[in-house]
This record gives sequence, C-alpha cells and structure tokens, in this order.
Amino acid sequence: MQLISVPVMGYAPPRWIPAHAAPRVMNPRLGDNPVPTASLSFIDSPLASLITDVAAATSIGMLGYVFYKGQSMWSNVFFAASAIFAVKAIVDIKRLQ
Repeated sequence: MQLISVPVMGYAPPRWIPAHAAPRVMNPRLGDNPVPTASLSFIDSPLASLITDVAAATSIGMLGYVFYKGQSMWSNVFFAASAIFAVKAIVDIKRLQ
C-alpha cells in the first residue's frame, strides 16, 4: 500500500536559512574559566555549591547508614553517591581559595 501525497496550493515548507549572525561558541580548555569570576551569579558561586554538596553528602550518607543497619545492599549505592558528593565538595573548597 502506498501513501497518497496531495499538493496543497499556497503552502511551501519552511526553507533552511543559515544563521550568519549567530555567535560562535568558543570551547574553553580544560580548567579554564569561560566566564570572568566577577560576573558569576549566586548559583554559580563556589560557596553555594559547597553548601549544597555538604548537605547532599551528609543526607545521602545518613540514608546509606539507615539502609546498612537494615542489612540492605542498597547501602553501597548510597555510600558511593555520598562519596561522589564529598569529592565534589573538596573540589569546591579548592575553588574557594
């Protein structure tokens, strides 16, 4: 069975037009800060990130401890996630300095 294509008068599909005015995105090298530190917003600040990481590592670690006391194998997942947040907190401490 073949689909029937009926042309519609006055309709033309949108044409592709290159965006000449689009700004080019320059990828920074690893470790480079693409945004000057003076223009960072609060959500990008290392202090807010550090507080969030410490809260996440602590709460997920406590959840892992509760699962460990209940002899569940899911405790390993929560301990690993807590360790990831703890390492990220160490990186944020380095960003503060």
